[in-house]
Amino acid sequence: MRFRDFVRDERAMARVFENFLFNFIKREARGVTVKRDRIGWDAASDSDPALLMLPSMNTDISVYSFSGRLIIDAKYYSSSVSFFRDSTKYHSANLYQLMSYLTNAQSQEAEIVRGMLIYPRVDRTLRDSYIVQGHPLTIATVDLSRDWPLIRTELLEVLETAGASAYT
Repeated sequence: MRFRDFVRDERAMARVFENFLFNFIKREARGVTVKRDRIGWDAASDSDPALLMLPSMNTDISVYSFSGRLIIDAKYYSSSVSFFRDSTKYHSANLYQLMSYLTNAQSQEAEIVRGMLIYPRVDRTLRDSYIVQGHPLTIATVDLSRDWPLIRTELLEVLETAGASAYT
């Protein structure tokens, strides 16, 4: 029998990280609803009226509270950022994906939809907040190499940083 080393498989580890975060928030956050959502496109088409050719938008984690919705996109990479010509940037595809979720979800809701990109800490700690097209957006890492009480505290702090003070 052969044991597959899933730790070296980024796709498998991404699923483990996403499921860990989903279950952590569901278990530890109070007064919220946690689920995975399918976001409809704010679009119309004469040639594709049912919008069947557009890709589906499925959130990793959607957290609903009295203050609105937080869409969390969990990512797992060997590096938290990308490098291009002596410049360090966030992974652009991740930001584009999250912004697509936020803008299309916003068209269906009255409250401002917030977003968060979260990575396991690999090479650096990230804690940045932005307002992008009116959406509060947090980009953060969590250090999973520490003892559980410190991981728990850090995750709850990251949720609060994302504007989720009601979640902790």
